[in-house]
Amino acid sequence: MLFCSLKTYEIPELVRKSQIGIELRLDLMPSLNLQKTKEFLERAGVPVLCTLRKKDDISEETREEKIEELLALNPTFFDLEMDLREEFLRRVLHAYQKTKIILSHHDWQGVPSNLDALYKKMASFDAFAYKIAATPSSVPETLRFLSQTKRYPRLSLIAMGMERQWSRVVGGVMGNALAYAGGEEIAPGQLTLKEMVETYRYLSLQKKTRIYALIGNPITKSRGHLYHNAFFGKQGIDALYVKIALPPEELEEFLVLAPELGFFGCSVTMPLKEKVLPFIDALDAEAATIGAVNTLKWEGRCLFGTNTDGKGALDALEEKLMVAGKRIVLLGAGGAARAIAFEAKRRGADVLLLNRTQERARGVAEELGVQWASLSAIKEEYDAVVNCTPDPMPVEASDLQEGKVTMDISITPTPFLEAAFKKASPLVYGEEMFVRQAARQSHFWFGESLCNP
Repeated sequence: MLFCSLKTYEIPELVRKSQIGIELRLDLMPSLNLQKTKEFLERAGVPVLCTLRKKDDISEETREEKIEELLALNPTFFDLEMDLREEFLRRVLHAYQKTKIILSHHDWQGVPSNLDALYKKMASFDAFAYKIAATPSSVPETLRFLSQTKRYPRLSLIAMGMERQWSRVVGGVMGNALAYAGGEEIAPGQLTLKEMVETYRYLSLQKKTRIYALIGNPITKSRGHLYHNAFFGKQGIDALYVKIALPPEELEEFLVLAPELGFFGCSVTMPLKEKVLPFIDALDAEAATIGAVNTLKWEGRCLFGTNTDGKGALDALEEKLMVAGKRIVLLGAGGAARAIAFEAKRRGADVLLLNRTQERARGVAEELGVQWASLSAIKEEYDAVVNCTPDPMPVEASDLQEGKVTMDISITPTPFLEAAFKKASPLVYGEEMFVRQAARQSHFWFGESLCNP
């Protein structure tokens, strides 16, 4: 069940519209008002979960008294923590049977070392459901933690913290019976109710839902979760797309665990586009030549890779300029630049690759059969220039040429494009490339019957 966590008595309209539950975080309110709580329970119109966590300024004896006063109001659910006295827990579980008790444990230092023993202890109390919230230190540890829900149907496992935000959604596929939305002010890592219900369609997730993800870092600016989840919803595909900040040192273990836990494909961003190559079982010829991958899919245990960056970028660029026979300057020599250079050359462009580190530019250019030079060559005549670097202004504004097509693969507007706009240059935004390459990713994952880039 999905609960919207609140620390006021105001009920969001989306709660009523979605008919989900409310978690009333009474411990986060300035003071506990039993009368207001009673009135809230009477008018809520949806199931209410009351939570009163331990606070430094309230003794445990006082907290126990307040918990019993609240239980006497007969809320639908109540969250009781395992750190309460065992005698107290057993007594209230027996005395207040009109309320469904969720027994919880929180570990702010890591993941419990013996999850089996902890669950066995929790299950010795006859509660309605059980919840363990922990703070895994890595993506693989988070996946292993979440996977335990398959062994314990009445146990929900929640990974806390902003870096594990994606797990709040994935947990619904893994088997969590409980989930929470609200926002950062309630608990770090909680998604907003709108994100959970509308962006991720959490209420429709099930154990057979296919999981797709963006992996790499940084990922915060990516709009992939908006595009792909909207596409899944429109096409009626039972799938979910999340963003996972994955460092290179965790890549290999992630690729082993992911297909075992319901992942069917990934988008890949920096710095993993080249680092993922040794782990791919089957690579298409174009991606092999480019030497970088931005899309993965699993078929059984076999991992396939392709690259849609170049085609997506050129599809967008050619809305403004057909590149055959034209001079195209690319700034940068990373994975995206490699893909765009390959595709531009394939479409008949004269490609010049410029990079701050000339040796890198030379190596990439020689592999792809294009020209290369230092960034100072930007002053030479060109028909279009594309910034493939993370630098929002990799060259001097004065070096950009009047009226020439200018593109930046960044998903957000940059000073580079602003400078080109002042020179009356037609602009191509990274968003335009993103939409086209994402459509090709969907084609790779689901086939031509659903996706026509």
